[in-house]
Amino acid sequence: ERPYTKVYEYCTMCGACVKRCPVQAISLEEGKNHNICHAWLMKTKELCAPRFGCGLCQTKVPCENRIPKKK
Repeated sequence: ERPYTKVYEYCTMCGACVKRCPVQAISLEEGKNHNICHAWLMKTKELCAPRFGCGLCQTKVPCENRIPKKK
């Protein structure tokens, strides 16, 4: 259960998602650039249809399945 109200409420700014993004669409300073992310998704759709997607920024990161501990 994740009883939060804002999407980045539990973000600790650890940078794990930044490192996992294959197209550098995320930075700690600017957050996620949805235009870059969307362009990448459309490219993967072209190559891999009907299956496409990414999700690397949401997996193997501290906030994937729990509230991260503060450092």
